Amino acid sequence: MDKKKFGNFLKQLRKDKKLSQNEFADKMSEWYGRELEDGTISKWECGKSIPEISLIEDIADFYHVSVDEILNGQYSYDIKLMEKYFICDNQWHIRFTESDNLYEIREEQELLIESRFKELLKKMVDVGLTVSEDREFDFIAMHFYRIFLPAVNCKNDEIYRSSGLGECESIMDIVGCGYDVLSIGGLSDIKLEIHRQSALMHKSSVEEKFWEANKKFVFSKHQNIWDDVSDVIEEAEDEVRRRISKLDEYEKDILLAALQTINVTHRYGKFNVYEKQFHKKYDEEELTKRGIKLLIECGAKLNKVLLGYWKIVVQEFEIADILGRIYDKYRRPIIVPVCEQGRYRYFSVENTKNNRIKKGIAEDDIFGGFGEKDIEALEIRLYNGERKVLKPFKYWICGENEEGAYLHARREILGLSLKDYLDNRDFDLTEKLLKDLSNLPLEKLREIYFPSEYRGEYIEDSNKLTEDEFQKKYYIEVAVNE
Repeated sequence: MDKKKFGNFLKQLRKDKKLSQNEFADKMSEWYGRELEDGTISKWECGKSIPEISLIEDIADFYHVSVDEILNGQYSYDIKLMEKYFICDNQWHIRFTESDNLYEIREEQELLIESRFKELLKKMVDVGLTVSEDREFDFIAMHFYRIFLPAVNCKNDEIYRSSGLGECESIMDIVGCGYDVLSIGGLSDIKLEIHRQSALMHKSSVEEKFWEANKKFVFSKHQNIWDDVSDVIEEAEDEVRRRISKLDEYEKDILLAALQTINVTHRYGKFNVYEKQFHKKYDEEELTKRGIKLLIECGAKLNKVLLGYWKIVVQEFEIADILGRIYDKYRRPIIVPVCEQGRYRYFSVENTKNNRIKKGIAEDDIFGGFGEKDIEALEIRLYNGERKVLKPFKYWICGENEEGAYLHARREILGLSLKDYLDNRDFDLTEKLLKDLSNLPLEKLREIYFPSEYRGEYIEDSNKLTEDEFQKKYYIEVAVNE
């Protein structure tokens, strides 16, 4: 008997009923006359001990499960589903021989899981699920899906500045951005939210309800597609094409949008194996173009709302405070200690770049990117009666790799209705991109078809304010940070 599995199942059952350990103990006392000592339930759930068989029978009766299910540490229907969806076991490949094509087996399983999940989810928002279907949905969701819910503070500028991605808060046992497997309790909350949302959308079509529900879930195997495009495109393009063709349209669009900044690479590219393996020079630009072509031919479309963009964030500074800091670093005389006959004497030397280097003072700008070059402009503003200054900063909102680009696009999808998403899919522009792939370099293609827009109040003001008004409102003598 696996005590750890036994304990986790007891904990899962208790959480599913939304009971604390004390509340469960009270129920056992009230309904079955069982007086449990403090810490007993905790020991069970940690796998440190197990209750006697008669007590297990009462626990099974309370949770409406069988004794065997409690002893096995899982629902009996899980066993059949584990056979049907066997890649839930990380060691699934050991059941096959070397002659079996593991890639095709994994692909068939993933397509089965995704298609069945979407079939069940669509039925859930339409007519509802049967008991057995609901259990199957729970199994698939908990083993293969993650939830994607941004927090309220997802648009916090500080978060954008540090990572280029929004921060996600935990909801129940769910961690945002799709990086934690769903728990039973967390999944119950999500399902309730889906039912509530579907009820509010009673005048909407089943497709619109499904859209709102489906975009909350992330297939945990989805990131493997990046490996497929990058590492298998040379060896097994047909398999990659078939895999991508089965994705939802928005998932294809997300992969295409990520190529705004991310190149398609190959695992052999950096090890001088590529040329020997494929008898041609390794060319990331050509591979990336090939990836773009493959995605478009599989149904991906350009969608400007999924692209990364530059966010211009404006920060307010006290002019006197900034001038004080600049003076302290660049104008205040440097004090140098000199030891003479065992005693230290201190001398004041001119604050020059060479002396700062000798003193070990870093030459980087002070807080806010201000430096010695800004003194004159700031002094003029202070002399003219200004007390504060607004300075713009530029930040890339998309992440620095395929994972960041993927999360950015997923976050944008969450805020779109089905109509808004479909309206922004640009079929004509996508067709032009496909024709230009062989004629233009990748840099030019990205400039035309994957433009990096600038957004923010600063950009809006630049269009509606006069040049004098704009110069007065913003401190733009120093270029926006690159």
